[in-house]
Amino acid sequence: MAQKLRMLFVKNIKPYENQPPFQELQQVIDDLALQGIQSPNDLVDLLQNQETDAGIRYGIISILGIIKYKLAVPIFLEIARNEAEDISLRRGSLVYLASLAPKEAYKVLSDLALNNPIDTLRIMAVSLIFFIPTKRCLNLLLKLMQSDRNEIVRANAARSIGLMTRRDKAIAIQPLLANLNNQHESPNVRAYAAEALGFIRDESAIDSLVRFLADPSPSVRYMCAYALGELRDGNYLQALEALLKDDAVFEGWGTVAEAAKEAIEHLTRTCPV
Repeated sequence: MAQKLRMLFVKNIKPYENQPPFQELQQVIDDLALQGIQSPNDLVDLLQNQETDAGIRYGIISILGIIKYKLAVPIFLEIARNEAEDISLRRGSLVYLASLAPKEAYKVLSDLALNNPIDTLRIMAVSLIFFIPTKRCLNLLLKLMQSDRNEIVRANAARSIGLMTRRDKAIAIQPLLANLNNQHESPNVRAYAAEALGFIRDESAIDSLVRFLADPSPSVRYMCAYALGELRDGNYLQALEALLKDDAVFEGWGTVAEAAKEAIEHLTRTCPV
């Protein structure tokens, strides 16, 4: 592979070079070099060939995205829109489109989230929208969180709101609180609403978060504890300490006791005594 391409890649991954996924990509570069790949255009040609191994194609998407190769945008869009493509390739294309061509990425993601009949694809789209931190993306997430028919879509919308990097996302506080307080809502939707409130760090959420430390659902208790740790107010340490023997599990995350312990440690580090 041309030294210029290798240097571009290495330069862009420098902050992450010790993380396994990026080490794997360096191996993909070496493997492609053995195939005579000489330039980013060669990578695009190989990516367009659907007979290329899916793992190699995924690596190529990551390499082109990391080096910010804008000439790859049309093929990324083609893959993202193609119902016949592997979902991991569609997801990878959309992740990099969010930074390379956010307007085009928004069109694909919003169409998938609102109109696709396959829930797996809708969930994927909602989980990626936060990569495009625009006002209309925030509004789309609010709409999906409040009214989508699928609880996993609603949960991912709440989570994406929390992850979005917008200073004005405080407009989501009241809808998030409404979800957290709605005991007819799915526990996971309520849990991720609590997590998002923690990320936003608005003190108006504290009373609800403390109250739902006693919720019947482990997922809600877990995320309320986590969120209180993010709010950096030591006045509710006693409420968190009451959960240190709560061994109920939020699947995929851990026990409520572990969330409470982490929150307490965070608060004791960041709050004045």
